[in-house]
Amino acid sequence: METAGPALPLPGGVYAVGFYDGSLMCEEPDGSQTEIGFRCFYPAAEPSGEPALYYPQREMLDMQLELPLYEPFAAMLEGLLSLPTHSFEGAKPPETEEKFPVVVYSHGYTTFAWSNLIQFEELASRGYVVFALSHPGDAFWAPTREGRPIGVNQATVKAAEDDYARFAQTVNVTDPDALTLEEIAAFLRASVTIGERVEAWTRHTIAAFDEIERIAGDPESPLAGRLDVSGYGLFGHSLGGAASLNTALFDERVRAAVNLDGWQYGFNLAERAIPVPGLVMATSARHLPANYLPGDPNLAYAIVPGGTHWFFCDFAVLAGDALRASDPSIGIDGNTMSRLTGDMLLAFFDRHLRGDSQASIEKSAAGYAEYIKLQLHG
Repeated sequence: METAGPALPLPGGVYAVGFYDGSLMCEEPDGSQTEIGFRCFYPAAEPSGEPALYYPQREMLDMQLELPLYEPFAAMLEGLLSLPTHSFEGAKPPETEEKFPVVVYSHGYTTFAWSNLIQFEELASRGYVVFALSHPGDAFWAPTREGRPIGVNQATVKAAEDDYARFAQTVNVTDPDALTLEEIAAFLRASVTIGERVEAWTRHTIAAFDEIERIAGDPESPLAGRLDVSGYGLFGHSLGGAASLNTALFDERVRAAVNLDGWQYGFNLAERAIPVPGLVMATSARHLPANYLPGDPNLAYAIVPGGTHWFFCDFAVLAGDALRASDPSIGIDGNTMSRLTGDMLLAFFDRHLRGDSQASIEKSAAGYAEYIKLQLHG
């Protein structure tokens, strides 16, 4: 099969990667129901047939390119229509009695469910099951049972922009990079619209826990009896990262959570310690004191100063060269960044979901000492 652009890295674990698509219903505070689509990636026996394409349908690309944010990446994105993954739809799980630990992923605002496919495939190849959620109205493409995908809710985008415009006027600062720590803290509290989305995504994630437990006990499911539902890991990119850490405050089933370069909108974690191990990976430590409770004993920070926000998802590999060419401040190769992120995630989840005492983010970070700065325990 011909590919366009970079190839996705081969997963490093012993398993092949299977996946299937599904959806669940989340009850909202007003009693309404929201459908949450998901793609589940899981360890598989050696599959047959062709792997899935990164973008299985043209409509995904068309909906993505409706957003001005993605116009600079149009040529690269076009290549995703013919880019093979390492995931096989409906592949048979391996015949072992092992129960696989479960991780739930939330995408960034206006991205989509498998925006971190490289990390999903790596985790699945090493014996994890990953449920990648689609947050409808906040993703550029979210599937539905009826087959009509939902795009970005432009009213939400406009409301979020208005929140920032009002805040910027009060402090007379238009560049977010110029905000002081006090102003960042005030901005996070003033971002009512985005804060509401974090709370909604938290509800979606908690509903996903319930669905995962149903799947684990469903004799018709290929994963029946194969899921470790004693607790879950979470990770997300950007706003999805904020939602992941926020969820840990509201559901005791969370055992570990990771925020990949997301500002922690809302103020829960600025006033409360996270009750489980948490990891924040970011491009800068400058804003962290405004986002989190100082000295939180359960939070660790991994700073990659030479990275960029896009490098905490598949764009590190898919668009790494173009991003580096346009931004001379980027001091790490995208492929290296993707491996770094994957090694940190694997060590973190091996330690806190599998209970592997030999796994540690310190050891993983040591392998990338020239790029990463690790700060443990607040």
